[in-house]
Amino acid sequence: MKGGKTIHLGEMFRINNGAVEFFGYTGEWDEEISGPKYDWMPTKYRVGARVMLVSYTDVSPNAIREGRSIDKYSLLFDCPDGIPGNSNHDITRYHGWRGTTDDVSCYAHGLREIVNIRELKNGRVAVTVGPDLTPEED
Repeated sequence: MKGGKTIHLGEMFRINNGAVEFFGYTGEWDEEISGPKYDWMPTKYRVGARVMLVSYTDVSPNAIREGRSIDKYSLLFDCPDGIPGNSNHDITRYHGWRGTTDDVSCYAHGLREIVNIRELKNGRVAVTVGPDLTPEED
């Protein structure tokens, strides 16, 4: 995949004053409810940030047979040298198959730069990455 790609983030993300936030566990205890504290927290999603574009595919026999074996794309931060493989974490790559765990196969699609972040009509957040910055195959 050489061109750009738009990823839709889940419902636990929002744009607040131009910044992407995530609703999750803060690491603190809420005395009022005697339980874990959840709140909106900042993320690393910023225009200009460099991320790895990865895809995950359910390759279980049932998913393949039922036609549910489709790629789901995600962005990973803090991978400047590529994605490690699941057999040897010391071997990183920008492209290609990175391993399969529990019937989920992972592929790397290159280092990208976030070029646009916008809120969709349904309230979800869309993040667009540009073309591959590492087009040479490993």
